[in-house]
Amino acid sequence: MRRSFTLVLVATAFVLTTLSATVAFAAPVAWQSIDVTLHSESAESRMLVSGTLPETVSLPAEAELSVPAGSAFMWIGEILGGDPSADPELKYTKTTIGELDVYRFTLTKSRTAQVEIPAPIKQVINGSAYTLALKWTSAQDVPEVRLIARVPQGAQVAAPVEGAALQPGEAGYSYYVKTIKGVKAGQPLDLTFDYTLPAVPATAATPGTNPIVPLVLVLFVIAVAALVVVSVRRKPAEESSDGEQSVITGAADTQVEFSDEEQFSEASPETQLSRPAGASKRMLITAVVIGTLIVAAFIVVGQTTKPKLVGDTITRTFSPGEPCLTSTLAVTAPKNADPNKTAEKLFGALGPLGGMNIATYNVKTQSVEVGFCESKTSEAAVRQALAATGLVAAEAPAP
Repeated sequence: MRRSFTLVLVATAFVLTTLSATVAFAAPVAWQSIDVTLHSESAESRMLVSGTLPETVSLPAEAELSVPAGSAFMWIGEILGGDPSADPELKYTKTTIGELDVYRFTLTKSRTAQVEIPAPIKQVINGSAYTLALKWTSAQDVPEVRLIARVPQGAQVAAPVEGAALQPGEAGYSYYVKTIKGVKAGQPLDLTFDYTLPAVPATAATPGTNPIVPLVLVLFVIAVAALVVVSVRRKPAEESSDGEQSVITGAADTQVEFSDEEQFSEASPETQLSRPAGASKRMLITAVVIGTLIVAAFIVVGQTTKPKLVGDTITRTFSPGEPCLTSTLAVTAPKNADPNKTAEKLFGALGPLGGMNIATYNVKTQSVEVGFCESKTSEAAVRQALAATGLVAAEAPAP
């Protein structure tokens, strides 16, 4: 009996030891640092959570990253540091713990992993000021966490956040960065701030953006080529006429049987000028035809590029690509005003602004939706340009 009891104790100790070792082995590796970056200036706003393991950790290694619970998933993978398209995706398991979704995976090629989720876009305040809110909570202790918000270059923070500073970023952007040391598991982190963008003065439209210009240049080249061809064809005709005159003149000197009247008739200036006169007519006709084509091209291009009412909206595309930001402004058009003329007036005011993508005038709602890149212009500049038409208020209505 005593021997059996001893065996039970030994077996229990073995099971507990094995279980403890398994749990210890399955525990994720601790991160050296984590960066939480918010990209909210584009139409596809997203949050990037990336962790970096210490150099002392060997691969493969199990790790985990957390995001707010219920967040839609976009991508997770290893960051190799080169072409982003070459970064391999990771297989993962997701577990919801309280207010966190925890993604667990195994790193095999890199010590840096990243998970991407959609994030709320910034809110607009009075048309020219913006507020950003970046919130994140770690599922484990982390020696260092950086909260990073990307903002357009030239942005000015209204009320500086303690421990945060603006840093240069890629072309057209800056980063507002806050570093937190010794982050504990479950500790909520927050980087919320307001910023403004300087008003961007209207700039002249860049040459070459008008589709008429290249067409006119092509027609001009064709016209010049046609004139050159006519000129070349005219020259041999003149030389041939001169040659005939020389032969006739020589014959008059050696053959006395030709009378003076016959010599005058052969060398008559009217006969010599008959061919050049025909060439001049051809040149005149060619010039008229080319001029007519140019005028017709102007009319056709003007009609095809002119915005037209489709349903309740009229749209003009200023440049290809997706706009970084879209703003909707109220329009006050006169009663019974021609929608096409109203749209032309609005679009004409927006044309000189840099960074414009697209604008849509809605006749039914009496509003204009403007898409633009805020690294080149701002909503304040857009409103200022439209206010000059008298159709849009110079200041945004109070919220």
